[in-house]
Amino acid sequence: MRSAPPPPADIAIRFKYNQDFDSIYAMVGRLFPMTYFLPISVGTFTKGLGFSDLAPNLAALVVFIPALTGLNLLLLRKQER
Repeated sequence: MRSAPPPPADIAIRFKYNQDFDSIYAMVGRLFPMTYFLPISVGTFTKGLGFSDLAPNLAALVVFIPALTGLNLLLLRKQER
């Protein structure tokens, strides 16, 4: 037996709370370099975009390189050879 769909007010309340979580997920998503690399590769190969179009994503990747390298140097132990 199927239950009745939720009333519109219930859907609106759920949507409001999901917006709060969406902003958290978007913030976490910005911490991954692939978020910036994918638009660069798609824009370059399929749309023929230039450096000026890709500058925000390129700048983000330039920031990620030393940040991730520094984290690796701090958090990973050296291995014997």
